[in-house]
Amino acid sequence: MRYAKLKVGLLVCVPILLSGQSVHAISAEEMQLNRDPFKYVSVVHAPKKTPPKTNEVENVQEQKSETPIKAVQPVEYTVQEGDSLTKIGEKFNLEWTKLYDKNTVITIPDSISPGQVLTIPTPDEQLEKRIVPEAVLQPVSSKSVKSGGAVTKSRYSAGSSAGNTYTPGYCTWYAKQRRPDLPNRMGNAISWVSSAAAQGFATGGSPRAGAIGQQGNHVVYIESVNNDGTVNVSEMNYRGVFVVSSRTVAASNFRYIY
Repeated sequence: MRYAKLKVGLLVCVPILLSGQSVHAISAEEMQLNRDPFKYVSVVHAPKKTPPKTNEVENVQEQKSETPIKAVQPVEYTVQEGDSLTKIGEKFNLEWTKLYDKNTVITIPDSISPGQVLTIPTPDEQLEKRIVPEAVLQPVSSKSVKSGGAVTKSRYSAGSSAGNTYTPGYCTWYAKQRRPDLPNRMGNAISWVSSAAAQGFATGGSPRAGAIGQQGNHVVYIESVNNDGTVNVSEMNYRGVFVVSSRTVAASNFRYIY
């Protein structure tokens, strides 16, 4: 009986011992985890944001600050009756030479006509200087002639009246064709009356058939005078270079060379 009881006791102790070993093993593992708690934990770190370089930030700011620039439209001016480059320049606070430099279609400064469209340069615009034709007005001298005790002045001009030296296609050339007795080289149309007077031609404000009428920088030929205070004129370059046209206008518009 004792032997049997001893066997039973041993059988009972074995599970207990086994149970103790199991408990002991778990406790050791737990202790190991306590020493290194992150051993079985995987940590995922968020990617670091790399700040943009300084020049990249500036480029982005410059792109944002850029605004589209509207193209500046050129200013155009239509030549009116009585206009000259000098008068137009005064309207826009410019020297007439700047208008001449800008508008290369003008070959001679006095050869602008009503209806012509000019481009107005800006005050600070850099333009290539064009050669301005020499002043065509030559000095005038007088010859005193004694006749019967009286002194008279005969007309004399350094510019010959032979031929036509004005630029073909323009108002001065046409006026010279209609009045071949007028001297060449009288200057721009705007100076014709004063030049003719200085050279001994009669001038005035009353219309007369066959006279040359001058208004601003344009000259016409007077075909006839009407009773209503108007004159019939023919002219060149009023409607375009080499274009001869006619019209009826107020006689008071002109000063005349007889």
